[in-house]
Amino acid sequence: PRRVQGLVTSNKNAKDKWSKVTELPVQVEVLNDHYGFYLTPDEEVLVISMMAENSEGEEDLFVSFNNRGNWTQPKHMGSVVNSEGFEISPFLSADKQTLFFASNGFGGEGGSDIFSTTRLDDSWTNWSEPENLGSNINSSAFDAYFVISNSGKVYFASNRGLTGMSDIYSSVGKKVEKQKE
Repeated sequence: PRRVQGLVTSNKNAKDKWSKVTELPVQVEVLNDHYGFYLTPDEEVLVISMMAENSEGEEDLFVSFNNRGNWTQPKHMGSVVNSEGFEISPFLSADKQTLFFASNGFGGEGGSDIFSTTRLDDSWTNWSEPENLGSNINSSAFDAYFVISNSGKVYFASNRGLTGMSDIYSSVGKKVEKQKE
């Protein structure tokens, strides 16, 4: 069964208080319980991970654009970045040219690896072949939810620890460390 899902935002003000929740006028129809979003800081591009009728496998990546307050219908991002497996936890670089995502459909180090790909034109369906971020970031376990902070530090989630639950890790250069709780 298809379910329509929405998206809300909240902004942190100078006093470290969160604003009232605002609903974005974009709706997506998902076929399962797994979906995720990445909204660019300028609120112009929304990358969506979801299973839809035109998905190639499990969750695929889609994109929607803010057109003066009206969001476009989500567009499938193409077969280069989508596989028969799942593609989840999208993150776009500040210049909106490099997409980071996790997948279990391209092989790699473990159950889910983090990949990067570069947009080759303005269509948002033409991407370079996804590159695995390698064993410095990816492990034999589940790795996903990659982000780059404003300072350039990388953060991601992994269940590589002994607990079986995901923890937050950071990386600068080749050094990876678990974040303290």
